[in-house]
Amino acid sequence: VKAVIGSHRAYYKLRVCQEAIWEAFRIFLDRVPSPEEYRVWVYTCQEENLCMDDLAQNFSSSQEHLDLVAKVSGKRSRCSRMCTDTDSCLWIEHAHLFPWICLLNFVTLYEN
Repeated sequence: VKAVIGSHRAYYKLRVCQEAIWEAFRIFLDRVPSPEEYRVWVYTCQEENLCMDDLAQNFSSSQEHLDLVAKVSGKRSRCSRMCTDTDSCLWIEHAHLFPWICLLNFVTLYEN
C-alpha cells in the first residue's frame, strides 16, 4: 500500500510540475519551450520542490521576460486608445503582457 501511495504522489508531483512549467512558459515568455528546456525545468521543479511562487519569481525575473515586457510595453498606449468606455478599459489594463487582448478588444468594439 505504501508503494502505491508513493507512486501516486510521485505521479501527481510530475503532472503538477509539467503543467506549471508549461503555463509559466506560456504566460511569462509567450512561447513553447524546447524539449530540453522543458525537461530541465520539470526536473528542477520535482527535485528542488519549487513552489508556484518560486516558479513565478524565476520566470518573471528572467531576462527573456523582461525583454518581452519592454518590447510590448510600447504597444500598450496604442492598444489603450481603443478603449471607448470604462468597462473596455478595465479588462485591457494588462494588454502589455498579452498583446492578443488588443485584437480581441478591437474586434469587440468593432462588432458593437
